[in-house]
Amino acid sequence: LLLYLVNTTLLEMDLSNDSKDLLTAKVLMNASTVLCRQNGKQKEFVQDFIRNYQVWHAKPLWEELFWDELLKQQKNMGISIKETADHTAQQIPDKLLMSVLQIIALKLNDWNQSR
Repeated sequence: LLLYLVNTTLLEMDLSNDSKDLLTAKVLMNASTVLCRQNGKQKEFVQDFIRNYQVWHAKPLWEELFWDELLKQQKNMGISIKETADHTAQQIPDKLLMSVLQIIALKLNDWNQSR
C-alpha cells in the first residue's frame, strides 16, 4: 500500500520551480532511504523502487536541495555569507561550498543521477 501511494504521488507531481511538490519530493527522498520492508533476511528500501521516476531528474529539485543544504551547513558551521555592495550576489566561503557540493554529489550518486 505504501509503495502504491508513493508511486501515485510521484506520477502526479508538478516539477516546475515554484511547485510545492518539490517539498513533497524532498520528503519522499529522505523517507525512502529509511523506510524498508523485510524480504526474508534482506531489507528492501523504498528508494530502490522509486529511483527511476522523472522527479529525480528534475533540475529544480536538485537546485532546491542545493540551497537547502547550503543553509543547513551554513548554520551548522556558524559561517556567515557576505552580500556584495549591490545586494544581488553573495560570496559563499570555499569551505562551506565544498561541504555542500560533496553532500549533493553523494545524493546524486545515491539516486543514480551522476551523469
